[in-house]
Amino acid sequence: MSKKIILCAVFSMAVSLSAVRAAEPITLDLSQPVNPESFEFTNDVWTETYNAEDYTYFEVQNFMFLHLPSMNSYGGTSWEGFTVARVASDTLNAFGCMAKGGVAGVGTPYLVGYYSEYYTNENGEPSSNMIRFNDGNTYDAVGVYVCNNKGCNAGAVAEQAIMLMLMLLRREIPGDRAVREGRQMEMKERCMTEGLTELSDCLVGLVGFGDIAK
Repeated sequence: MSKKIILCAVFSMAVSLSAVRAAEPITLDLSQPVNPESFEFTNDVWTETYNAEDYTYFEVQNFMFLHLPSMNSYGGTSWEGFTVARVASDTLNAFGCMAKGGVAGVGTPYLVGYYSEYYTNENGEPSSNMIRFNDGNTYDAVGVYVCNNKGCNAGAVAEQAIMLMLMLLRREIPGDRAVREGRQMEMKERCMTEGLTELSDCLVGLVGFGDIAK
């Protein structure tokens, strides 16, 4: 068995792999799958992402990517291992901060890895994200490529910041606790007596003025 070299490129949770074989680059080409013979997409995510029966591994060229090793998608709501996507879209909120496309640009397929600490710990496995090879060769990692997916979830973070401001002004957590403890009238009277502050009456300071603040 010969020993060869693999170069793993990782960005955010999206993973792009290439390999060096006998000094010649072997680039992962998701347009040439072996099993399945082709990738079909629903909402720009591989249709079989939640298929817990047919694809323990999916193969592209000589690469074998572990897929849903727990064999339980909980009714199509959860997955682990690897899958394939084309844009930063949604499958259980796992793609919200993904890259917007593969090496050929926006809308081209790229590999996504989702690590499950629960699966790894419960099954004594080294990882839920194993990569194997169907050519009988071994490979060594020689580098990691990291890129910044700037601003992809800025809107969601900004909305959450507004939500937290309102929760503070409306005393959401003390109010929830009061209702659960049967003290809702006490809380209501307190709000009527002390009044509520409107967000429009507040001076909001922004620390930094990047994608989220804008």
